[in-house]
Amino acid sequence: MKTNFLNFLICFLFMTVSVFGQTGDPIFTPGDPINGGIVSGGNFEINGGYWPDYEAPLNAIDGFGQKYYNTFSNVGILVTPSNGTFVANEIKIWTANDVIARDPASFEIYGTNNPISGSAISMNSFTFIASGSLSLPDTRNAGGTNPLDDANSQLLSFQNTSGFASYLIIFPTNKSGGSSDTQIAEVQLYGSVYIPVPTIGQWGLIILGLFMVIFAIA
Repeated sequence: MKTNFLNFLICFLFMTVSVFGQTGDPIFTPGDPINGGIVSGGNFEINGGYWPDYEAPLNAIDGFGQKYYNTFSNVGILVTPSNGTFVANEIKIWTANDVIARDPASFEIYGTNNPISGSAISMNSFTFIASGSLSLPDTRNAGGTNPLDDANSQLLSFQNTSGFASYLIIFPTNKSGGSSDTQIAEVQLYGSVYIPVPTIGQWGLIILGLFMVIFAIA
């Protein structure tokens, strides 16, 4: 019985460590709290910029081709996933239905575990995660309630081991060579649900407790 329980313990520890490294699940869900805006004066200004009513920020995570279009510079979205805290490792962006020059040419990703409140959130309250250039295809998604076509998208990976309750995605530049008038059909982050890794001391207590159980039932 002792041998069987020891085998169970080894499998349990292996599976526990494996969970911490799992990635690939969509983080955003249609209906998640989302705010569009711009970065200006060291703040993310919620509702900053301008977008037509039918091209609002919520379209960026609705699962369809309808676009989010902001006519200002340094535009972005701030999303609080409703399913909990996540560790993001990938970003995927789908092109909108028209005007190739409005495609974003770069991105920045930030995270925060602070409550989202107010209309101007200091960028100092966010943790920088990743940034990079984009090479979105010139092919277009259909827009409206049409399904998204993965052929009209780009997927990028990045390093991150920290979990965040909210994610801020900024598009500093676009294909026009400038920064204003940027649009996307959809954006998604992928990763895993955040599970705090036990400290060395906590692991010691866990293992000690399990061995005590082994010898108690032997």
